Amino acid sequence: MKDNSPQIKAFPQYKKTRLGKLYVSWVMLNLYPQRTILILAAFFVATVAEGLGLLSILPLVEVMNQTASGSDSKVAAAFTSVFDFLGIRLCLSTILTALVLLIFLKAIISWAAMCYVGKVKADITSELRNALISSSLSAKWSFFISRSVAKLVNAVSVESIGAINVYANSIRMIADLLKVLVLIWLAFYVDPKLVLVALIVGGAMLFFLDYFLEISRRAGKRIVALMQSVTSVMADALQGIKPLKAMNSERCLLPVLSDGVKKIKHSMFKQVVAQETIRHAHEPVVVLIAAIVMYVAISFFSVPVAQLIVLIILFSRIIIGINTAQLCFQKVLASEHYYWSVADFINSASDEKEIYHGNAAPTLKNNIRLQNVCFSYGPKEVLTDISIDIPSFSFTALVGQSGSGKTTLVDLLCGLYLADSGDILIDGVSIHDVDMKKWRTSIGYVPQDLSYFHDSIMQNVGLGDPAITLESVERALSAAGAWEFVSELPDGMRTVIGERGVRLSGGQRQRISIARALVRKPKLLILDEATTALDKETEKGILGTLRDLTDEVTIIAISHQSVLLDLADKIFRLHNGSITEVK
Repeated sequence: MKDNSPQIKAFPQYKKTRLGKLYVSWVMLNLYPQRTILILAAFFVATVAEGLGLLSILPLVEVMNQTASGSDSKVAAAFTSVFDFLGIRLCLSTILTALVLLIFLKAIISWAAMCYVGKVKADITSELRNALISSSLSAKWSFFISRSVAKLVNAVSVESIGAINVYANSIRMIADLLKVLVLIWLAFYVDPKLVLVALIVGGAMLFFLDYFLEISRRAGKRIVALMQSVTSVMADALQGIKPLKAMNSERCLLPVLSDGVKKIKHSMFKQVVAQETIRHAHEPVVVLIAAIVMYVAISFFSVPVAQLIVLIILFSRIIIGINTAQLCFQKVLASEHYYWSVADFINSASDEKEIYHGNAAPTLKNNIRLQNVCFSYGPKEVLTDISIDIPSFSFTALVGQSGSGKTTLVDLLCGLYLADSGDILIDGVSIHDVDMKKWRTSIGYVPQDLSYFHDSIMQNVGLGDPAITLESVERALSAAGAWEFVSELPDGMRTVIGERGVRLSGGQRQRISIARALVRKPKLLILDEATTALDKETEKGILGTLRDLTDEVTIIAISHQSVLLDLADKIFRLHNGSITEVK
């Protein structure tokens, strides 16, 4: 069978020896390297346009003072040369026109670049979520046993958003650093001595603010861990909220959840304090550096007023760029733990991906034979030397005390686990040689813990499979004994059954679940304690309906119910890992 499942990208893990704190930024930017280069090139062009626009202030001031023609200013001389080359006279109107056009060009390019950043963000978010879902659905059954469902939900809904923020903020950070470098280069062109003074003072200020960056990073890491914990507890609690409320035990959840919420609040407050300290330190830092530069320029270097004005504007823009880059870096550090969590989940699931080796088309015309099957969960042996024959087109019951291995045996039949030793033969073909996807497609499974979607009966039976038609759903509902009540509903198969099927009775939900198992015309139907929670009359009606299907399907049922035992063609009892035939 051709594997049409989507390819899952491996997301790199954190490595302290590679780029340190910027490793996650490096990884995210390399997801789409060509797009990233295009975006940064656009920001570079926009920054050059902005810088030239700012420099045009110098010849503008000198033209206004009518000194440009004899000025010693390199900037004014450069503008004069360019305008002469273009055949344009350097005057007030032409300089103002150039200034406006350059700033407009900068704004348009920056706008287009940020819109493109939004598109790339959407692409990466989609890729992350698809990788989360695909890797999870492709993993072995043992992966789900060891993971919380809430972890996946939280990763798809919350952590993927946090992870993608790393990309957006990394782009902004690099764009701002490019801006700073371009403006510094232009400032050097005006007066290199003052630029060195400004860089020394500014560097000292940034070194001081780095302390608050580390506080923000640690707080972000703590928030991610706490959110996972609270989400997991809340999801588990809501799944079983009915018995908790019935016993007035929901109040016991409050201390656990409140403690987690309180810790999240504390970490968020620390993060906000660090972020706001850096943000509000910007203005006094700019003023301080400007004051120092002006004092040095006037007292020691005798810089002309026009050049000093341009330098002050450039320095303010440089400090704004550094401050913005630092804020973006802070946000990267605060969000990087979301990436690590998402990448760890994807790679863990990918490491446990199911690998299929068989390619034989499965049939079930004769029997299923277990030969000396043994299976253990770690050191605990669950099944020991199991050998039985299950005839095709029969109703077989598996009974035994809880924990005796009944469900484990069924899991082995489904290929969810592989036996430690021995073999399972399906019409004489080893389960290892059977095409596992085709084999599972031929299985209908009805569990004890039923799952339903807040959707129509049609969707709950067909599970959104485009190959399943209304007619096939109706036939499955009829075979499960459900069509009578479904046809009487106001919207028929399009009736929405509510969260977990609350709008239907227990028996009706059970029949819908059986119809879901039958709609694909399975060769093997497995009932795992499927009728335990029903009253005897409802159970008898459902099992009687299923008994009539054994001309077309092989049924294996796990149950202790007397009705099922009376209907079964064969009964096997499991005890302490061994099995005996009762009937």
